[in-house]
Amino acid sequence: MSVVQPNYKICKDEAMKKRLMGLKSTVVTKIREQLNAVKNVVCTSDCWSSLAQDSYIAITVHIINSNWDTDSFVLSVYEMEERHTAQNLADELQRTLEEWEINSKVVAIVTDNAKNMVNAISLLSEVSDNTNIYSVTCAAHSVQLAVNHALKEKTVQQIIDTCSKMVGHFKHSNVAKHALQEKQVQLSLPKNTLIQSCSTRWNSTYFMLDSLYTNRCAISNVIADRAITNARVAQSLEINEKQWTIIESLLNILKPLQIITTLFCGESHSPISMVRPLIKKLIEKHLNLNNDDDTLLCIFKKTIISELTRRFKLEWIEGDTLSLNHISCFFDPRYKNLEHETSDVKEIIRTEAKRLLQNSDVVNAVHTVNTVNTAKAHDKSALEFLYNEITDKNDVYIQIETYMTEPQLRFDLNPFEWWKARTNKYPAISEVAKKYLTIPATSAMSERCFSCAGNIVTKKRNRLLPENVNTLVFLSQNKNLIN
Repeated sequence: MSVVQPNYKICKDEAMKKRLMGLKSTVVTKIREQLNAVKNVVCTSDCWSSLAQDSYIAITVHIINSNWDTDSFVLSVYEMEERHTAQNLADELQRTLEEWEINSKVVAIVTDNAKNMVNAISLLSEVSDNTNIYSVTCAAHSVQLAVNHALKEKTVQQIIDTCSKMVGHFKHSNVAKHALQEKQVQLSLPKNTLIQSCSTRWNSTYFMLDSLYTNRCAISNVIADRAITNARVAQSLEINEKQWTIIESLLNILKPLQIITTLFCGESHSPISMVRPLIKKLIEKHLNLNNDDDTLLCIFKKTIISELTRRFKLEWIEGDTLSLNHISCFFDPRYKNLEHETSDVKEIIRTEAKRLLQNSDVVNAVHTVNTVNTAKAHDKSALEFLYNEITDKNDVYIQIETYMTEPQLRFDLNPFEWWKARTNKYPAISEVAKKYLTIPATSAMSERCFSCAGNIVTKKRNRLLPENVNTLVFLSQNKNLIN
C-alpha cells in the first residue's frame, strides 16, 4: 500500500473488529425480523473440530415465508468446550434456540445419524417448552451409509484399495503425473487430475472410480511405459480386464446414488417429502436385478437395497408409527397421491393428515372467522340466499376432498409455486403444508458452515479465537443479507 497509496493508513485491529461486530448486529436484526414473521422453523446441526483442535457446533435455520419463498440462515458456530455428550449438545441447542427466541417455533432438527445427536434432540424435547421437536436424520448421510456398507464386500474393497493406490501413485510422482497429462492430450481426453477417495467425503469413491475409468487408456499407457513406471510398481498397480469390467458396473450402480445425494444436498431447498418417493424410485428403476448381472453385482445391489429399505423404513410393519417422511409426502403436490406407498399405508397417512388438519390452530382460527362471517346476512351470495345455505369455502373437509382430487403436480415442477398460487383456495392445508415442507432432507447446510470455517481456520490462522471464528463464519454464510 505504501507504493499504491502512500497516504493510506492501515485500519487497526480493534477498529476492524468493531466494524465486523456492527455488521453482525445488522445481520442479526434482519434474521430476527424474518424469524418473527413465520410460525414454524426447522433447524439443522452438526459438529466439527478445527486445525487448532477447537470443537464447534453449527446451528442453522430454515423457513418458508408468507409468499412461499424458502430461505435459510446460519444462527451460530459456537465452541463446544465440553464433551459431545447428548446432554451437552442438548444444552447448547437449547441455549441457541432461546437466544434467538424460536424455541416454541421449532418443528424439527435435522442431524446426521450419530447417536449422541439423535439423543440430544430427544433430551431437548423433554426440557424445552416445545415438546413437539422431532429428530430427523440426514437423508444423504443415510444413503452414504448404505453405499459404504455395500462397498465393504471383499472383492469390491480390494478393487477400491487398488484404485486408491493407483491415484496415490499419480499424486505423489511428478513424472507419472506429467506423463498422464501428455497422454490425455494425445488421446484427446479432458486434462483432469485423478480424484482420491476420502471416507469423510460423500460420493468420493464414485468420483475416484469415474476419474480412473475415464482415463483408463492414458493410465494404462503410462503404467506400461518402463521409462516412466518400473516393473515392480507397475505390477502392484495393475488393474486387470475383469476388474475394469467390475468398475464399469459399479459406476452404473453408484451414479444414481451420487445423483440422489447431490439432489438432496442441493443449494435450493429440498424438502423431506422427496425422500421416500425418490428412494423407492431409485430402487425400482436403477437397482433392479437383471438376468445378466453376475453374482458380485447381485450381492452388491441386494446389499444396497436391503440397507436403504432398513434405514428409510420403506417396508411397513404392523405396529410401526408414521414418520415426518410419510406425512410430508401428502402435503407435497408432486407426491400427494402417495403412489410410492401401499394401499394400507396410503389410508393411514391420509387419516393422520386429516387429524393434523382438524387439530391445527390454523383450522380453529379459520372456523372462528367463518362463524362470524356466516352470521352476516349480507355476505350471502344470491345462490346461497335462494338455497338458504352457506357454502363454507374454508371448511377443512371440503378443502381436503378438493385437494385430493387435484391433479398431481409433475415431479420436476416447483411445489412452492404451486402452493403460492393456491394458498387462498386451501388456507388451512397450505399452513400445515408449509410446516412440513420447511423440513430439509439433509443437514448439508450445517456441513457447508464447516467447509467455510475450514477456509478461515487455516494453518496460518489456527490461533483465531472461537468467538472470531463464529463472527466470520456467520457473516460469510449470511452474506446475502449484507447490503
